[in-house]
Amino acid sequence: MHTCNFFFHGYQPFPKSELMCSKIDELILLSKKSYYNFRDNLNIIPTKVSILNNGVDSLKFNALCNEEKKLLKEKLNLKKDTIYFTWCSQDRKKKGLEIILNAWERLVKISSYNIELLVIGTNKSIELEHVKVLGKIPNNKLNQYLQVSDFYLFSTLCQEGFGLSLLEALKCGNYCLASDMGAVSEVLNDGKYGRLIDFPNSVENWVDAILESLEEYLKNDKKNHYLNNIPSDLFDVVQWNNGLNTIIKKAKDSFSKRYYIC
Repeated sequence: MHTCNFFFHGYQPFPKSELMCSKIDELILLSKKSYYNFRDNLNIIPTKVSILNNGVDSLKFNALCNEEKKLLKEKLNLKKDTIYFTWCSQDRKKKGLEIILNAWERLVKISSYNIELLVIGTNKSIELEHVKVLGKIPNNKLNQYLQVSDFYLFSTLCQEGFGLSLLEALKCGNYCLASDMGAVSEVLNDGKYGRLIDFPNSVENWVDAILESLEEYLKNDKKNHYLNNIPSDLFDVVQWNNGLNTIIKKAKDSFSKRYYIC
């Protein structure tokens, strides 16, 4: 005999989800938004449901002071007087890189700001002004590029289960602009931690949002005003570990009570 706990990292219920739910003891989801999606799309969820958000290492993914940021820029051969935007994902169409590049092409034509876009996760050749393709950065070095970045663009065009890279950028102090898709709004606390783009398939929406955010950032002496709202231990990996251990312990306790033999 055994107990079955199913940890589902996606967002949209897959075919025959009701049958799947009837075969497990507990469904574990990354967000409340994911649960609402299951609830609204299925007639029956005949099992216990727990929510366990993703977590990242707050000691590694954290915001630097101005002096630390300046020194790290020099180490990575980045310009000290440039405002950096970062896009990081697997280069799949649903991740929205094409939308961002179209927006960037328009931005550099109409903006006089000293800006540059760092693209991480692809080795494709991008022939655009003020775009630097960094390729695939090892996970143990990714935090450095997020820490020197000023803005993070999370342009997903699909219903995200959570948005781990968005969370990493957020904790590194980036001013985050993100598609309001799936559980992204939960990561950004409904816009309290960053700016949500309600029409992410529109190039014009990204251009307008980036320009407005950039102007706000510069007026605020290059400070991300959202940081005042973000707890330092937000979505920390220690909380994730504790949460998962609690779920496992409860499952074991429940199993022993149901199947205890003397």
